[in-house]
Amino acid sequence: MTPLLSVEDLHKHFPDRVGALRAVDGVSFQIKPGETLGLVGESGCGKSTVGRTILRLYKPTSGRIVLEGRDIAPLQESALRPLRRDVQMVFQDPFSSLNPRSRIGRILEEPFVVWGEGRARDRRDQVVALLERVGLGAEAADRYPHELSGGQRQRVGIARALALKPKLIVCDEAVSALDVSVRAQIINLLVDLQRTLGIAYLFISHDLAVVEHVSNRVAVMYLGRIVEIASADQLWSNPIHPYTRALFDASPKLPAAAGQKRAVLEGDLPSAIDPPSGCRFHTRCRFATDVCRRVEPIVWQAAPGHSVACHHAEALSMAEAIPTAQQNGILKGSRHDNASAL
Repeated sequence: MTPLLSVEDLHKHFPDRVGALRAVDGVSFQIKPGETLGLVGESGCGKSTVGRTILRLYKPTSGRIVLEGRDIAPLQESALRPLRRDVQMVFQDPFSSLNPRSRIGRILEEPFVVWGEGRARDRRDQVVALLERVGLGAEAADRYPHELSGGQRQRVGIARALALKPKLIVCDEAVSALDVSVRAQIINLLVDLQRTLGIAYLFISHDLAVVEHVSNRVAVMYLGRIVEIASADQLWSNPIHPYTRALFDASPKLPAAAGQKRAVLEGDLPSAIDPPSGCRFHTRCRFATDVCRRVEPIVWQAAPGHSVACHHAEALSMAEAIPTAQQNGILKGSRHDNASAL
């Protein structure tokens, strides 16, 4: 299947007084139509910058962003405008992303007004249809954002993203600010919309349980680079990169098996202005050797669709895998089932 989106050696650097902050430093991945790619990593690794650069909210320093065969990275705003309806975003904080002075109906009507679609009566009908699609009644159109709950506001954010029938939606920590029960409802809504409309998602999150539940494939990011990418099943059954294993061990929802000690991830994330030489994870890795400090690791194919950037990946892949969420009974259902187990 031809990818909907191909990101090739993407870089985004921000100038600084002492150099450049290398927020994204050579990221590559693909997303197929109707697929969900989860992007995980600790705060400061560059996840959100990847999403915003793909949407061209940030201009990339270098690299290619190929959307349906067309590289949008070098395009100017006038050339980008017709493509913006194909890629939309759902933000982490639904309250700050909605105009507090506008009623919900006006907020959802605005995309149609900007694009000159339909007469006023037609646009009102489309607004009602959007509200109903995301589980809100038509009466919500007359309310202001502060009159809605957090979950309801996020449903409005999703409705706004759906208005122009995009092919890809970037969900940037879209459920992290919500209560657990509401989070499950929003996840189920996103999954149902994907089944119905065939939308692709880039799902950015630090919550491994949520990512495992919604994603077809998962990319693990560390200090501006992707260190491991695989299908969700492959990653959960056999995480190879030491950083991926550390994320699993650090998750309170993924307890270690009886008698097994957790691998504690020590130290802080290094500065993206002056990243470590060689493997960027070597300053915190318990398996690091001299070659890790000197030489940047090449990507090793552990299995079809499972790539790892680690000098010791082959040896680690043969070691005993850490317990997975499924083995520990943390997630009772499979991906794209009801999210109540979360």
